[in-house]
Amino acid sequence: MKAFIDVDDTLVLYKGNYIHPYGMIKGEPFEPNYKLIEKLKKFDGEIIVWSGGGKEYAREVARMVLLPENIRCMVASKFEDFKDIEPGDIVVDDQKEYYTGMKESGVHIFGPFDEWQI
Repeated sequence: MKAFIDVDDTLVLYKGNYIHPYGMIKGEPFEPNYKLIEKLKKFDGEIIVWSGGGKEYAREVARMVLLPENIRCMVASKFEDFKDIEPGDIVVDDQKEYYTGMKESGVHIFGPFDEWQI
C-alpha cells in the first residue's frame, strides 16, 4: 500500500482561508501539519510526497517539515504520477474532490484532517 501526500495546504498549512500554490517557494509562513505527520510516522507502506510544484519542491518541503529519515519517502510531480495509484492506496489532498472518481476503483481519498479509516 502507498500513501500519496500533497504538499500545499495538506502536508504544510498556511494562514488564511485560500489555497496557497507553491507557498514555500514564495516564502509564505507555514506550519507543518503535525497531525498528518504523526499518521505518516505510523504508516506501514511507501509514502510519496507530491506537488504540482514539481519533484524538487516536494523534496524540499519533505525535508523542511522533518519527515523522519526512516520513512521511505519518494517524491513525485502531482499530475504526472496518477498512473502509479492503485486500488487500496491512499491519497491525501486538500482538494480531495478532485479524486472522487478514483474511489470507485478502491483508492482511499482523504483530506488533510480526515481520520484514516481503512
